[in-house]
Amino acid sequence: MKTRHALAALLLAATAALAGPAVILPMNPPKAECTPPEGFLPASAATPLGELIKYDGKHKVALLNVWALWCTPCRAELPLLDQLAQREDTPFDIITLNLGDDAAQIDALFADLKINKLPRDNSGDSSLLKRLGGVGLPLSAWYVDGKMVAKSTGALHDGDALLAYAQCLARQAGDTP
Repeated sequence: MKTRHALAALLLAATAALAGPAVILPMNPPKAECTPPEGFLPASAATPLGELIKYDGKHKVALLNVWALWCTPCRAELPLLDQLAQREDTPFDIITLNLGDDAAQIDALFADLKINKLPRDNSGDSSLLKRLGGVGLPLSAWYVDGKMVAKSTGALHDGDALLAYAQCLARQAGDTP
């Protein structure tokens, strides 16, 4: 029995000596993670963005914002989103989708808030919110190449953090000037 154990130990030692040091280097090192802005959590949706809404953006990164007229935090964040949309260096598309309010009322609100760049799409409905896994408004979701990567329910406040996150996602997606 002792001979068997000694032989097994010798065989194991010889195998380790012949193998040499084992250093495994990844062929493609993982990309650094982008830290979502406060309030956003990593998320995914089974349905790609292009199947949820009509979308043909110019960037690989998009921020979908679902809102309604009756939602006070929704109305409060629209100027911030419009400011981001007006910037030349914004590396993402901003999609604002209203949940079916009257187009004339949306136009009046946009005029009052001096919203110039945001789309006035009111084709959303409560089923869209459910498919996004949302439970309240405003709902914002980040997409890269049509796939959801992060989601938040609640008003957006920090334009710099949104821009920094979008820039990181755009770099990872290879969508940088």
